[in-house]
Amino acid sequence: MFDIGFWEILVIAVVALLVVGPNEFPVLVRTIGVWIGKIRRFMAETKNDLDLEFRKAEELKQLMEREASLAELHEQVDARKIEKGGQHADKRTGTDEPGTQASVATTVSEPAAVASPATAEDPARSSSASDHSSTRSSHGSSE
Repeated sequence: MFDIGFWEILVIAVVALLVVGPNEFPVLVRTIGVWIGKIRRFMAETKNDLDLEFRKAEELKQLMEREASLAELHEQVDARKIEKGGQHADKRTGTDEPGTQASVATTVSEPAAVASPATAEDPARSSSASDHSSTRSSHGSSE
């Protein structure tokens, strides 16, 4: 703390011995030693308290950073849930592409468009399908 060497302390001790006298000098040195001890203990306690507070502040900072990262993760999870909620049709098709949902919806809403290419490819199938429908209707009318 103070930059006092051995020779400076020796000079101070000789001056104190001459001023106080040889009878009171040991009491003075003992009193100074007690006060120096108290000051050192106070400084050590203060340093320990400050170190403890700095550690608490650092822990608080880390907790705040962790809380911020957790909040960010929660936002990502919520966004993911919202995405998945909008794409529930994709789970049925087994794809994760957002465009697939629109094409599936179009296909489901327009069954005639899907059936007409099949009839164009196989005319015999188309006539047999119509024959079956007429047969069904004739059976239904006779009963």
